[in-house]
Amino acid sequence: MGSSINDLEKRIAAFIPDPKQEHDPFILACAKEAFAALREGNFPVGSVLVRDGQVIESGHNRVFTPYFRSDLHAEMSVITAAEDRLRGDPTVHSGSVLYSSLEPCLMCALRLLNSGVGAVFYGAPDPKGGSAAVVDQLPVAREHMGQEARARFAPASCSDELKKLCADLLSPVADKLCALLEQRN
Repeated sequence: MGSSINDLEKRIAAFIPDPKQEHDPFILACAKEAFAALREGNFPVGSVLVRDGQVIESGHNRVFTPYFRSDLHAEMSVITAAEDRLRGDPTVHSGSVLYSSLEPCLMCALRLLNSGVGAVFYGAPDPKGGSAAVVDQLPVAREHMGQEARARFAPASCSDELKKLCADLLSPVADKLCALLEQRN
């Protein structure tokens, strides 16, 4: 059973990060970004890029609004913003970690691997479109990056309530937005 948008907003506002869960603050920031996407009529996915324990970029999915852009997934928006801000620096993502409210899709996984991000952690798995289980099989990971240089994709070390919140953010609009995408075919 899904949650209403008002209930989701209250849960986000009331959530207090658990100091024992190292990823709670970052996944909470992702959930807030995902909620902003939901309010705008987009897939409710949010991401933050972190270096040295500080958020250096944040963003959310903007595939449907303000107009259709198939590339404006949360993860890709955050990576693009960091690269635009630090133009010309090929090590822009060295030592950084990307957090996302939802397990990245295959398109985002390829971009994250190519970017050089050190690790990727997500709040909720995406059983329909997540790529964490197949990232090791991608040619870019096998052919162009050594095992130690390749980004790891894993569930975040965060509170169970936060994991549930990230999953519940999808419920109000997922079917409707997926139907919109299917209409293009």
